[in-house]
Amino acid sequence: MNAVSGRLSNVRRVIAMALVVVGLPATTLLAVPLVTVSASSALTVPPYWVSATPTSGLIDGQRVTITIKSDPTFPIYQVEARVCRAGVTYQPSSGNRPNADFELGGLNCPSDPITSSADVTSVDANVLTQAQTDKGNPMSIRVGAGTTSWPVGNPTSSITCDSENPCTLVVEILGGPGATWVPWTTTLTYRIDDPVLGCGGPADGAITSGGSDRITDAWVAWTLAECHRPGRLGAAAKASFVGEGSAIENYRAGLLDLGYTAAGDDATVGLIAPDSASKPRASVPVPIALNATVIAVAGGFRQDGQKLNYGPIKLTMAEAASLIGGGTQSMSPFLNEITKRNPELGASFFDYSSSVQIAAYADAEATSYFGSQLFSTQQREAFRVPDQPTFGSDAGKYRGADSNFALADPSYAGALNLLTGRSSLSKTMTGISPSSSGGVWFLTDQATAQSLGLTTVELENANGVFVGPTPESMAAAVPTMKTDAQGYLLPDPNANVGPSEVQPYPLTFVEYALAPTTPLADSNNVCRTNSQTMLVTWLNYLTGPGQSVLPAGFQPLTPSLLAQASAAVQRVGAASPASPCTGSASGTSTTTTTIAPVVASADTATNYNNSYSPSQFSTPRSSAGLTSGPGTVVAKTDNVTLAAARGPVPDYVGGSLANRLSAGLAIVGIIVMTAFAALATSRRLARSKFGRSTP
Repeated sequence: MNAVSGRLSNVRRVIAMALVVVGLPATTLLAVPLVTVSASSALTVPPYWVSATPTSGLIDGQRVTITIKSDPTFPIYQVEARVCRAGVTYQPSSGNRPNADFELGGLNCPSDPITSSADVTSVDANVLTQAQTDKGNPMSIRVGAGTTSWPVGNPTSSITCDSENPCTLVVEILGGPGATWVPWTTTLTYRIDDPVLGCGGPADGAITSGGSDRITDAWVAWTLAECHRPGRLGAAAKASFVGEGSAIENYRAGLLDLGYTAAGDDATVGLIAPDSASKPRASVPVPIALNATVIAVAGGFRQDGQKLNYGPIKLTMAEAASLIGGGTQSMSPFLNEITKRNPELGASFFDYSSSVQIAAYADAEATSYFGSQLFSTQQREAFRVPDQPTFGSDAGKYRGADSNFALADPSYAGALNLLTGRSSLSKTMTGISPSSSGGVWFLTDQATAQSLGLTTVELENANGVFVGPTPESMAAAVPTMKTDAQGYLLPDPNANVGPSEVQPYPLTFVEYALAPTTPLADSNNVCRTNSQTMLVTWLNYLTGPGQSVLPAGFQPLTPSLLAQASAAVQRVGAASPASPCTGSASGTSTTTTTIAPVVASADTATNYNNSYSPSQFSTPRSSAGLTSGPGTVVAKTDNVTLAAARGPVPDYVGGSLANRLSAGLAIVGIIVMTAFAALATSRRLARSKFGRSTP
């Protein structure tokens, strides 16, 4: 839409007078949205805007954020949202409730959630003020992937929402001078729960792989996209996401064909135990994407009786180091300056309604090392254990760079909650109360933060610039990295950051696929020819077409990294081993190995077992309401919105005016067009507060 949105108030006055001329009450039109004036003039003047994100590639229990903005001439009093049947043209209603086509348990909308991880409805009755701000009014609803029937006991209706059956998100808006219910709709599409099954099963010679669960979303997207290319059949790679350190140890032991990592067996980073490091496997790291260590925050602040998402939050490096190094007991000296810089935090920096205020991973992860390395190098005085009696003999000690916070010395006990992977982080978010204020803070990675809808913190660099992990700042960080002995590019905490236009985000890192330089062989040293071919095929895809299907949070490789990746793939399987394999085996191995998580927990990362079964994804080992999804474990959550809506605003969908105006429509149309011509000639048409471009 062009800049005509702001013309609404003048136009409505003209139309109101026109209605009086033809003998119709002005509220006949003013109670419903004005949609279009004429196709030739491309004048579209909706009095409100609705967006929903995400709406595609959804999984069971995923939260969809809905944002509503309104023009002051169209006050919005209440909004209700439900997932209902597709293929229905939902109608407006002038009564005190939405049209019957939106009724719970009616023809289109189920009376119960589609699954136990979903919401049956989401209601916000406090929309008026916030909807008229630049940020708009956010609300959310958890969508389900599955089938449900109603009424219970004697079902006559059912609905299925899955990869083959899209559903409709219906947002009913009560607004306008006449307080009319008007529906806005958008289609919801779902991704296949199991990418291996979605590919028709594993390919002949499918490889085994593993890594941190931060790679899960990328692996799912890559698997589904790669296997549907022309000439391909079956999933190229199976995966086991049991933690980065555990995966690299399993790779070094020959239990995996490929390991996803940001630092591999670099002894300084220490992802693997010393005894594992003493048993090297000839390998080459292949760059596959950019990611970043981040401090991310869940929760929000309260305004006008409702909970809103945090906008960008800015912390100095000393504040960030103190937060992670000392926990809640170290932040008092910084709070005044933090809240001045971040007014949304107000007096509630922490959300004490949650059992967790600050958390990091208990497993060996490169993200933990990169964060603690930066803080210990640049902010040694701030990155220390609080000098308080509750910390015993560790009180006042300086912290160092550690990849495994559970084994760190000094201990993080009393300062941080240590979580076993993304599923635990997701579960923690369910403890956030909709009536509370304050943040729950996590040291994690950008891809995980984006997947779970967290707000990432901008860190102040040496130039006094607050930098967040944007595509530009992450790409700018690549030249500041240093190469280790194994060929990994690692963040350099001492990098000299110049006064460039785009400041690099200091905790950017490269994701790698660690692959053997000698040919794959089974336990009897028989050549796995098909698997070797599949390994190279998979790597060529990740570093080629796969760069265009990266999930949110990941960024594609820079040109220099693409060149490194191409050269690295050429080395995969090209070296001659001390004992060359013999013969040829078409399958992945003559033995079947199932990789178990190193840390046994109800909230451990999702396993994609090496042994294929009809249900490639393991079910969560917890009774806390967790459900298995494609590549992650999603916890049951409440109606608190945890992320601001992003993406383009969908086209407006409103009710038909034909039946409301009857025979007077033609006369009104003539008067309206005349009015627009006069207003345009006199140059009194102003831009809308919420203008947007017409597609």
